[in-house]
Amino acid sequence: MKKILQPIKDITDSYVDDIATFLDERWQHLVDLEQFLQTVDQEHITLNIKKCKFAHPEVKFCGDIIGSGIRQIDPSKIEIINKIQAPTNKTELRQILGLFSFFRDYIPKLSEVTQPLTDLTKKVYLTDCTGQRYIGNS
Repeated sequence: MKKILQPIKDITDSYVDDIATFLDERWQHLVDLEQFLQTVDQEHITLNIKKCKFAHPEVKFCGDIIGSGIRQIDPSKIEIINKIQAPTNKTELRQILGLFSFFRDYIPKLSEVTQPLTDLTKKVYLTDCTGQRYIGNS
């Protein structure tokens, strides 16, 4: 989808089969919406009119709230982070890291910040006194 929308990438965003177009000026938005609809038509993309929202001041899109030229985290997602329990095993830690990756556009250097946690999910190879290697627990 991103390849199809490349010519209008400055006014659209997409995730799998969801597409959003947004700008802060209403009249410019209408011009851009026309360009978007022309692209959709040229590329033979079918829109589900029941899922379409036009000229809304803001809409939820892929866990964000977009509108008036601004994209911000949906407050309900922040609430989830605030209520999260500390992980007790690798599976739970991986789930939390996956949730954190959802915020990668908003957290500078996320991979560096989470690297110590990511390291805890890896297998640890240890060597005993005889030189035998084995998988340890981290």
